[in-house]
Amino acid sequence: MRQAPAKLGLLLAILSVLGCRVEDRAVLGLWSGAVRLEGQPTTRVYLDGPARCLLLRHRKSDLRLRLEGTAPAGTLVVRVNDADRAPRPLTTKTISTAGRFRDEIALSLAELGDSSWISLGFDRPGVVIDGLELREDRPRSRLVVLGLDGLSWRILDPLLAAGRLPHFKRMIDGGVSGALLSERPMVSPVVWTTIATGRGHADHGIHDFFDAERRLVNSTQVKTRRIWEIAGEHAAASVGVVGWFVTWPVERVRGFMLSDRATEWRPQDHERPQSFQPAELQAPFEALVEERRSRYIGEMRRFTPLPLRADWKTALAPDDPLHARHAALDTRLLRVYLRDSSFAEAGLRLSAAFAPDLLLVYLRGSDNAQHAFWFHRAPQESLTPVDDEERRLFGGVIDGYYAWLDQTLGRFLAAQAPDTTVAIVSDHGFRSFVREKAGVKRSVAYHEREGVYVMSGPDFRRGARGPDLSVLDLAPLWLHGLGLPASRDMPGRLPLELFASETRERQRIASYGGHADAAVSSTSGADEAIVEQLKALGYVQE
Repeated sequence: MRQAPAKLGLLLAILSVLGCRVEDRAVLGLWSGAVRLEGQPTTRVYLDGPARCLLLRHRKSDLRLRLEGTAPAGTLVVRVNDADRAPRPLTTKTISTAGRFRDEIALSLAELGDSSWISLGFDRPGVVIDGLELREDRPRSRLVVLGLDGLSWRILDPLLAAGRLPHFKRMIDGGVSGALLSERPMVSPVVWTTIATGRGHADHGIHDFFDAERRLVNSTQVKTRRIWEIAGEHAAASVGVVGWFVTWPVERVRGFMLSDRATEWRPQDHERPQSFQPAELQAPFEALVEERRSRYIGEMRRFTPLPLRADWKTALAPDDPLHARHAALDTRLLRVYLRDSSFAEAGLRLSAAFAPDLLLVYLRGSDNAQHAFWFHRAPQESLTPVDDEERRLFGGVIDGYYAWLDQTLGRFLAAQAPDTTVAIVSDHGFRSFVREKAGVKRSVAYHEREGVYVMSGPDFRRGARGPDLSVLDLAPLWLHGLGLPASRDMPGRLPLELFASETRERQRIASYGGHADAAVSSTSGADEAIVEQLKALGYVQE
């Protein structure tokens, strides 16, 4: 085994733009205001009144914006602002229009300064824009990281052999792969923070799901800098972070961030905005989640033949066996699939809209499925018999989830330029154990140290079996790909044997520093739902 109405119009406009692929679309940016968008990807924007377009830039490059379209005779005034320090104006461009127009807005690095976001403001109705292209002089080195919780070679290998994971196979055949060895304590907030920082829990300060006050850990309690901070500050890279563990409340990053609690909010929770950076992402993301909510029950047939009902809580009697099965699926699978499918879709759309140099997307469902349904898939590993009907209904959940992850991976691969590096990593693997307590033996499905890594890109070996790596090795590896050295306080090594050609490690710097002692133990409106799911998976005892 290997190791319309204004508000609705705003939402539809933003969602339409976010659905565009970078290489296909003619009109870039995150649009809001009195706009109507056409095409998927967007090929035309109609301005019915004041409108705004948000663009992500790279902070060490001059910038040229090519703008074209049609308008009645007159002038089109485009105001370019620094969206990080709004409303500081950068420039105002006046374009003469009489039918077809085409013009360019040029901004120097000196004019742009250190800002990551710029916005274009339009206030003339009747204009149709069918071309908005952002051009920069800075070459891009892009890295996409998919963090798949609990992904295990024990499941991957037989599914690969059966031909059920074509996109994983494509990545493995085209890259280098092997076992990724976890650390203890082997729980998700700890290990995913270690992966992002290159530092162990004694340094980064996250030791469990809960802090010393028995509240869920949060981003203010991470003591060391994470890779998206380092890349944004030291490589001038644009970054995107979607759903990564311990990212609530969101940081002000050099790009965009959706926190790990972004799907858990109730309408009345006042902390919801703290899940979105920039703030403009809140409305389109929540609309996306509602769109997913209307469809995800019907999509569950990919995991189980159980005829699921969206109204099960009220339509099924509490003593009906179907009620109990629906309840178990709801906390153990339905919610995490809604979460994962929303974050995967958001990652694809935001990446297409803004093309960050570094994108990290975290999906949790493979871990949940294995905790809940391991013995339905492998009843021979259980000391107690598994009910035949339960096995029939839920024995395919894990394999089905891996197949869905494969389809999602395929979408991410299709959206990347050929020179993009794509990495798949898991925080640990999964297996069954026999444990004894008070003289009683029982079967348990839980984490094992051996997880998964796959690295594919122009710099990596192809079709190669790599060495075992530590989760501490990932930050040095990814920083190297972004043109940065690791630091001496990162205990991991740079695994040079993964590369296709001879490569030398850059001289390490002393440290990338940490955060001032401003850790805050806090609660949010999402906590109750999160803790309920942790209890259902056995992480938290009643």
